[in-house]
Amino acid sequence: MKEINEDRVNRGKKPLAPKATTETKEVKESTTDPESGYFVKNERERLFAYSYHTACDKTCDKNGFVLGAVVEPSNIHDSQVFADLFEKIKTQIGKPSAVALDAGYKTLHISKMLIDDHIRPVMPYTRPQTKK
Repeated sequence: MKEINEDRVNRGKKPLAPKATTETKEVKESTTDPESGYFVKNERERLFAYSYHTACDKTCDKNGFVLGAVVEPSNIHDSQVFADLFEKIKTQIGKPSAVALDAGYKTLHISKMLIDDHIRPVMPYTRPQTKK
């Protein structure tokens, strides 16, 4: 925050006010399976679960080859799991020339990681999330 305010002052802007409140977050934990994550899909669907992330060649439906998999608690976002799964695939199978991802993995961090590694990211189009 100190660096940001210094940069703002150098650019002729007012420094940002410090945050007065600290947020507390309630974390739910299963008594029978503490490794699972609390998954909230909508207002009615709330449960402790796991997410299964797979990496396939081309399409799993067409060729049926699963190259690697990672199981994580379902309260961990897809984008946080990608790096571990991708490194596992690169080590065991080799570096691909392109990687197709679904919307859950579409983040700037993953895009940059792939481009820096000279791998073409293929991601779905997403409409801009602005009011206009």
